[in-house]
Amino acid sequence: MKKPENWDDVQEKATENILKEAPPAGGTVFHILSSTVTTEAGVEILRVKLDIIQGRFKFYYSKLFDITREDLLIRLKFSKENLSRLKAFITCVTDANKGFVWNWDEKKLLFKNVAGNLRYREYKKKDNTIICVPYVPNFCRLGNVDKMKGLPIKKLSTVQNFEGRSLK
Repeated sequence: MKKPENWDDVQEKATENILKEAPPAGGTVFHILSSTVTTEAGVEILRVKLDIIQGRFKFYYSKLFDITREDLLIRLKFSKENLSRLKAFITCVTDANKGFVWNWDEKKLLFKNVAGNLRYREYKKKDNTIICVPYVPNFCRLGNVDKMKGLPIKKLSTVQNFEGRSLK
């Protein structure tokens, strides 16, 4: 390999800049980067990796993952108490993607868009530091995304442990 002539004059890309400002809470249009079904304690879970698809924070979570290995992952359980959230998600994906028909194949969700409410909540790590983690508690039709308000950070009311997230 040969050193380029202008190597010493080139400014390095400051990847840390992405860590300085997080996307604001509120209505957001997401792009589905992956979707898989896993089973935990006998319950099927749809795991969906999202990224922002519009505006100033477009692809924020993909860039963040490149630096920190952290991403925006939602988990939708196929349990009786969580079916309404799963149905809202599927309804909103169908609404946001003309011609899309949900046929119970999670692979068909790949690269589809969905609107939802981006929020943040606090967790206490094992070392007792508090971190703020993004999550998407609910979804909406694309036409209503601007009506979703940014809600304050969900503060710790009791000690919740954050064990980290993994896509594997």
